[in-house]
Amino acid sequence: MIQKINLFLLSFLYILSGVLHFYNSDFYLPMMPDFIPLHLELILISGALEFIFGIGVLIDKTRIYSLWGIIGLLILFMSVHLNMFTTAPLFEGNWPSSKHTKHLFLINFHSAAYS
Repeated sequence: MIQKINLFLLSFLYILSGVLHFYNSDFYLPMMPDFIPLHLELILISGALEFIFGIGVLIDKTRIYSLWGIIGLLILFMSVHLNMFTTAPLFEGNWPSSKHTKHLFLINFHSAAYS
């Protein structure tokens, strides 16, 4: 039962995140590190992949590929996420410690592991 809840939660969050990458792309621009080129294009591509992987985890035949895709995205965009939590104006003064970052990543990996 908990496995299905985790699966639907993971799917919902990635589908929502993917849609938000298109709906409000400007929100994500300040989170991108300067050393990565093509900010808007990468935001849109990652949004499409998050949407696709979010749907894919609900389908038995594509679940394992989607979960590996999510893990790959998390690893690939680690620098974006770390930059977001350390320098993005959105979080200045509102992100008190790195334990929050750790918990967000653990939630994603926990959901993938039990799906």
